[in-house]
Amino acid sequence: MLQPTPEPSLARCSAGTGSDANAVDIGKPSDDAPLLVLRTPYAGFASISAQPTLVVWRNGDVLVARFVDKARGYQTQVGHIEPQAAFALVADVAQQLAGEPAFIEPHVSLSDAPMDRLFVFVDGKWRVWSVYGWWPAELEHPESLETEYQKFEAKKPSLQTLCKGNFEFNFEGPSECLAPRQPPPAKFAAVYRKLIALQPVDARAFEPARYTIEFFEAWKNSRDVTWPAEFPALPTKLSPNRCSITEQNGDPCPFDFLPTENALAKQYADEVWRAPRSVSPPQLRFAGAAWNFRILEEYRGERDIWRVAACAARVGVTQER
Repeated sequence: MLQPTPEPSLARCSAGTGSDANAVDIGKPSDDAPLLVLRTPYAGFASISAQPTLVVWRNGDVLVARFVDKARGYQTQVGHIEPQAAFALVADVAQQLAGEPAFIEPHVSLSDAPMDRLFVFVDGKWRVWSVYGWWPAELEHPESLETEYQKFEAKKPSLQTLCKGNFEFNFEGPSECLAPRQPPPAKFAAVYRKLIALQPVDARAFEPARYTIEFFEAWKNSRDVTWPAEFPALPTKLSPNRCSITEQNGDPCPFDFLPTENALAKQYADEVWRAPRSVSPPQLRFAGAAWNFRILEEYRGERDIWRVAACAARVGVTQER
């Protein structure tokens, strides 16, 4: 039977203080733990989840996920830089962002916006920065937002009476009162551009360390698919209220494939997800209900990042939106 993915172990979890307030300590990292992870939202539900935009390991390996086009989606490759260059990059990023808030968002209210997270391991601790509210293209090219924001700020005094001092999003208010988002934080945007511009050599196709599968309550108009006989048996008990992406307290329920089942997991993902986008998402029927699912590729050392993220959430270094 498929085995549930273990919860991240937080036997050790503490936060920094003062100028080190975005640091978390989870103890010694594993041998496979990366030095840096830039995690950006993936574009699309109906696919294998795109990997983080960038992962850098201490041996100089670099995972890069880039959007190719609508037909091919994201392409994930692993290349290499010199190990000393990897450590220098991490130190430079940490120095550039020193003193920046652990969480940054626009002054205007937003919902369902992207959340970028940067994890950096330096001086024996993890540093975590979260930036909410800007799409990748806006982090790469903030000029249009800068121009729009400056124009609005210039005319804002003349709108005080009309807007009654309220420039937040308001369905009932005059459209002239809707304040644009300010440009993304300059230091984070500069680091973001530097990281995505990294060009490792000897790039090759990414081979996941393992695959996981996440189940959640089925959406309407899903299509039935079959579970391969050579796979481990599906769980016999799952709760729709627990395994949910719509319930307030719900999350998908993850299960692990064994590393020896990687090839089968990839083949199955290709079969059920590589249909045209107009085709509804696949669902499996078991445990007395219908379940949508997604199959996720896991890079080596990723579970260290799971622990960092869980610890950062526990001690309030990160926030959810």
